[in-house]
Amino acid sequence: MSLRKKALEMQAMREIAPFESKDGFEVAQRMGKLLTMSNVISGDWRNNIANAVVAIDLSHKTGIPAMTIANHIYVVHGKVGFSAEFYRAIIHGSGRFIDLISYQFNSDESACRVYLTDNKGDVKYGSWYSIEMAKAEGLYDKKGSKWKIMPEVLLKARAATLFAKDYVSDIYLGLTNIASSVVKDAGVIDVGVVE
Repeated sequence: MSLRKKALEMQAMREIAPFESKDGFEVAQRMGKLLTMSNVISGDWRNNIANAVVAIDLSHKTGIPAMTIANHIYVVHGKVGFSAEFYRAIIHGSGRFIDLISYQFNSDESACRVYLTDNKGDVKYGSWYSIEMAKAEGLYDKKGSKWKIMPEVLLKARAATLFAKDYVSDIYLGLTNIASSVVKDAGVIDVGVVE
């Protein structure tokens, strides 16, 4: 087998698009079945092939590994959301900012927001998230809530989530492939495989 043919086959394996072709759909279901049987998958994903296919589809659209997506995604009222850890990783991995996330608290530390410097040197600020907002959303007094014992950690998590929704939502929604955008932003030209 030629090197070029092998490279094309490997590319085809990475580009499984479950909802774009019959073959992609069938392969994604087989992959999804294996994924849901893994001990490292839990909750809504365990033994749920449909959810695994959604993770595989998001993986195809974003360039983020399906295992990463499956371990950081959750469903609330039929809508997909991600963990704060995932949002922070997307922000850092986006290639759009020259520094790591910084947090700003108000004077009594009851509200927090994220700020970062973008590649043009402009500081981007996220929206404020406060303990009052957590109370209004029913998160603060929810059974098992950690808001009362670790408010700083949870304020940071919510602030990072808001920042991600403002500045990198195109990536985690699959409208921009993170791998392609990082390569493009770095000025790398893909010349293919030479035999």
